[in-house]
Amino acid sequence: MTTRRRLLVLGRAPHIMERVLTLLNDLEVVPTFTDDDAKRALESQPFDGFLIGGGVEQASREALAPLARARGVKVIEHFGGPFNLRRHVDEALRG
Repeated sequence: MTTRRRLLVLGRAPHIMERVLTLLNDLEVVPTFTDDDAKRALESQPFDGFLIGGGVEQASREALAPLARARGVKVIEHFGGPFNLRRHVDEALRG
């Protein structure tokens, strides 16, 4: 039995998050929409990756990315919609 990789996703738009969940349906995805929810998840659960969506503000990125890295979680910053999302996530989690 293989364990599915766990991915925390921070985004701002529910309709985009739905698309992300569909594209990454083979991963265990934990969706969050607020910085506080993402921070709580990072502090209390294990993740392989932390995907920060393009609509997330720079200040939020700067606050949360170091927190994830300090816990050994790979940070994936994705811009540009769903076109390269799958490849981007796969490469980050492999490397």
